[in-house]
Amino acid sequence: MAAGYSVELCKKLERRFGDLQLHRPYQIERYDAGDELEYEVTPTDAAGTSCSVKLVIEKFVGGGFAGQVYRTRVIASTGPMAEALPVGGVFALKILIPPSSGSLLFRNLLHYVGFQGAFQLQTNPIAARAGALWQKFIRRGARVR
Repeated sequence: MAAGYSVELCKKLERRFGDLQLHRPYQIERYDAGDELEYEVTPTDAAGTSCSVKLVIEKFVGGGFAGQVYRTRVIASTGPMAEALPVGGVFALKILIPPSSGSLLFRNLLHYVGFQGAFQLQTNPIAARAGALWQKFIRRGARVR
C-alpha cells in the first residue's frame, strides 16, 4: 500500500457517501483485502450453466492497462458448477478496468484507434469467455511442452 493509505478511512468515506442517498452510484476504483464480492459465473466449456460465487479479496496482485488482478478466496458457491469453485479455494480474479483513470483512457483510446471499437473483453461477454478459453489453451500447451 502507498504511504498514508488507510483502508479504514476509505470504508468510512464510502459509508458516508452511501448515507447521502445520491442517484449517482459510488464508483469503486479498486478493492482492498477483506472486501467481499458476489458474481454469477459461467464456465468456458458449458454454455448456459452458471453458478453464484461469493469471494473475499485477499490481496491486490497487480494492475496495468488491461485491468487489475486480485487473489481471492471462495467463501460461498452455489449452483450446478459449484464443485469447480469449491469453498476455500484460492483463485485469481481479473477486473477489466485499469486501476487509474489515465490508464483506462489510454487503453480505450489505443484500442479504439487499433480496432475502431470498444474494448471487447469489457463490453462483450462472448469475447471474455473466448479470452479465458485461449488462456486455457496456452496453459495446456505449456504443460505438454
